[in-house]
Amino acid sequence: MPRLSTLSWMAAPRIQIQDLRPCVDGGRYPTKVSLGDTVSASATVFRDGHGKVGGVLRFRRSGTRRWQEVALQPRGNDRFEAAFVPDALGPWELRFQAWADPYATWLDEVDRKRAGGQSDLGGELSEGEALFGEGTVEEWRDAAVELAARKRHGSAKSPVVGVDVEREFARFGAWYELFPRSWGGFQGVANVLPDLAALGFDVIYLPPVHPIGVAHRKGRNNAEAARKGDPGSPWAIGAAAGGHDALDPDLGTDADFDAMVAAASDAGIEIALDFAIQCSPDHPWLVGHPEWFERRPDGTLK
Repeated sequence: MPRLSTLSWMAAPRIQIQDLRPCVDGGRYPTKVSLGDTVSASATVFRDGHGKVGGVLRFRRSGTRRWQEVALQPRGNDRFEAAFVPDALGPWELRFQAWADPYATWLDEVDRKRAGGQSDLGGELSEGEALFGEGTVEEWRDAAVELAARKRHGSAKSPVVGVDVEREFARFGAWYELFPRSWGGFQGVANVLPDLAALGFDVIYLPPVHPIGVAHRKGRNNAEAARKGDPGSPWAIGAAAGGHDALDPDLGTDADFDAMVAAASDAGIEIALDFAIQCSPDHPWLVGHPEWFERRPDGTLK
């Protein structure tokens, strides 16, 4: 009958990593934080038997290859925690990695026996020699930390969890919505920005600023028929002047728009644009990219 090695418990440990936090809807959606926030992450990590586990929290910006790591700290009841501070905007990924730590297990056994006044450590010393080679308990204690960081026995990894790092104004800010047409276009908005900043607003929110369709244009107060001079709804995007990649010429030029954004920066305000995907019947994409649209059997747009 084959004999089991005294260190056979080191092979193929069964490790569970559960209850990941932060985690939104089982990881379906990313957690949202602001740039500069400390992201505290925790998980329940355990294995069969009495052996110790070690682990790290790994994190990186999405699209990059190299993971950064920070050691998991035990918080009791098989709960481990670590934290990091994202240093850039955009999507990030994090995951937990855990492994059986025979070195910490060995240290724990030795420390408990020595604390209990037991002098017969022959079994533990033979295991220590198998783990570390010849030396003293104190020398092995120093080596245990280094070895645990390099040798990850039976490593297990959690699913990747997403974290979106956004600007502070994505969390909170005083927003003011206005229609540029009512203020004299982009130039008029630029002129009033210092006054809005003085009132304490952080963000100026604009409805779509693209050309407005003429066909089936609605009138004032949502009237089905427009009268002469009615500008139509900014959300009916697309006309002969262009679609989502163009500015409504009645509001100003590209240079006027850039000047408005620059004036906002000077006033300590940011410009937010409504991103609307709907198209008017006049949108140039209906002709240039008909495959982008769903139609009924009779050819009309759905």
